[in-house]
Amino acid sequence: VREAVVSTQSTGESVGQIKIINGKIAGPHINRLNGLRVSVILASETHRVACQPESLRVREGEGVVNQTYYISCNGAQGLGVEFLLQTSATNNCLEFREIEVYAA
Repeated sequence: VREAVVSTQSTGESVGQIKIINGKIAGPHINRLNGLRVSVILASETHRVACQPESLRVREGEGVVNQTYYISCNGAQGLGVEFLLQTSATNNCLEFREIEVYAA
């Protein structure tokens, strides 16, 4: 099992909410984001606070509306946001259509 990580840099503002649109909004690979964990990186690369829900569960239904998810980070302030997904031989892709990070 491998981990795919995408980190973004922040201006130090508090993170309120993150909007994620699944990279696969239809078809056989729609469930690739199952288990995605989102964290705010705090004062250093080794310190993180998890956002809620703890892991993303892909919903049924195709299209942008059904595959848009909102993650709450409860105003955590840090250096950036990390997207972490455990990958396997059959699920080795971390793909987003869109990510928006909103300040608290």
